[in-house]
Amino acid sequence: MIKNLIRITSVVTLVTISSLMTSQLVLGANDNFNPDFTSDVANIHFNWGTGKPDLAKSPDNFTARYRQMKVLNPGDYFVQTLADDGVRVTVDEGELKPKIDRLTSFSNRTDSSLWLGVSAGNHMITTDYLELANDAAVFSDVVPFGSWLAYYYDNPYLKGLPISAKVIEPVGKFDKLSENNSFGSPTSGMPNDNFSAKYTTAKRITAGNYILRTKADDGVRVYLDGKLILDRWNQGAHTGEAIQVKIADRSNYPVNEKDVHWIEVEYRENTARSEIDVFLEPYESAIASSSTWIGEFFENDKFRGVPLIVGGNNSFEPVTAIDYNWGQGSPLATVPKDHFSARFTKNIRLSEAKTYIVDASADDGVRVSVDGKVV
Repeated sequence: MIKNLIRITSVVTLVTISSLMTSQLVLGANDNFNPDFTSDVANIHFNWGTGKPDLAKSPDNFTARYRQMKVLNPGDYFVQTLADDGVRVTVDEGELKPKIDRLTSFSNRTDSSLWLGVSAGNHMITTDYLELANDAAVFSDVVPFGSWLAYYYDNPYLKGLPISAKVIEPVGKFDKLSENNSFGSPTSGMPNDNFSAKYTTAKRITAGNYILRTKADDGVRVYLDGKLILDRWNQGAHTGEAIQVKIADRSNYPVNEKDVHWIEVEYRENTARSEIDVFLEPYESAIASSSTWIGEFFENDKFRGVPLIVGGNNSFEPVTAIDYNWGQGSPLATVPKDHFSARFTKNIRLSEAKTYIVDASADDGVRVSVDGKVV
């Protein structure tokens, strides 16, 4: 079954932050902060539950200051916190405005900000933390653009506070999120099965058309700048999905932030193997270099809307030939069994100039084009 030549449109992924305000402001940006204790640490990934840090006198109504001296490469970074209750992050002495300033009563809230044009060398990162009552937790990270900040939950529903966290370096030219735990757990203290994770990154993305590719065992969701763009939150083996996404510069942002986009990936692991891969691939370069077929499936018979993508050189499941027989079924899970359309595109280098035969058959219609001309 043959179908047509294609032009794809954009992809990507994900974004950031939320939580519910439960109480009034406790400390303002200009208030003095006198911590009960100060500690120099390498990482700030603390979940004490209803307990407390060793230096605190009681599990409720305490304040803490954590300091990190980091050696950073030059470039762009994002700062992200998750805290119950309040948190403030400042970078380098003399900086007048905190990167995050939320010393308020909140339960399980995530906040983030950008730190652009960071110079190479030593930087002091100070995280002030406020605990009022009930659960106590604070996570605070400075992450290079393109790297992924991961929060891990000991249930498959992203419920409650994270148990642990880490920063994952991107893989390859597409800054891929790739984590393969096999039959194990992602971090110490986490179960091997029935857990979930949330991965966040910020990066500069040139406006244009992209392919968002995912492969997960089990479920995955992807958000781009807060908008859900891919949703496969079900149990299944290491299954691949790809969609077309169009990315535009953000409006109402400073010039140096218009091309900065947030990608957030939600992941669930049920049982057995645990593996997740996510990346964005520019469509034009994908089609120009593809030696295998790239297919677009539309949920209508008009070639309209956002298609699902199959195949391509960087696909987890390449399409080497257009040879399908779906019977009375559907080609893909979210595509209807009737009144759908598909388009396939491939670059072919011919060894010599001569007459070639194009053979295509289909139920129902089929059209073949070469270099934009219907044959």
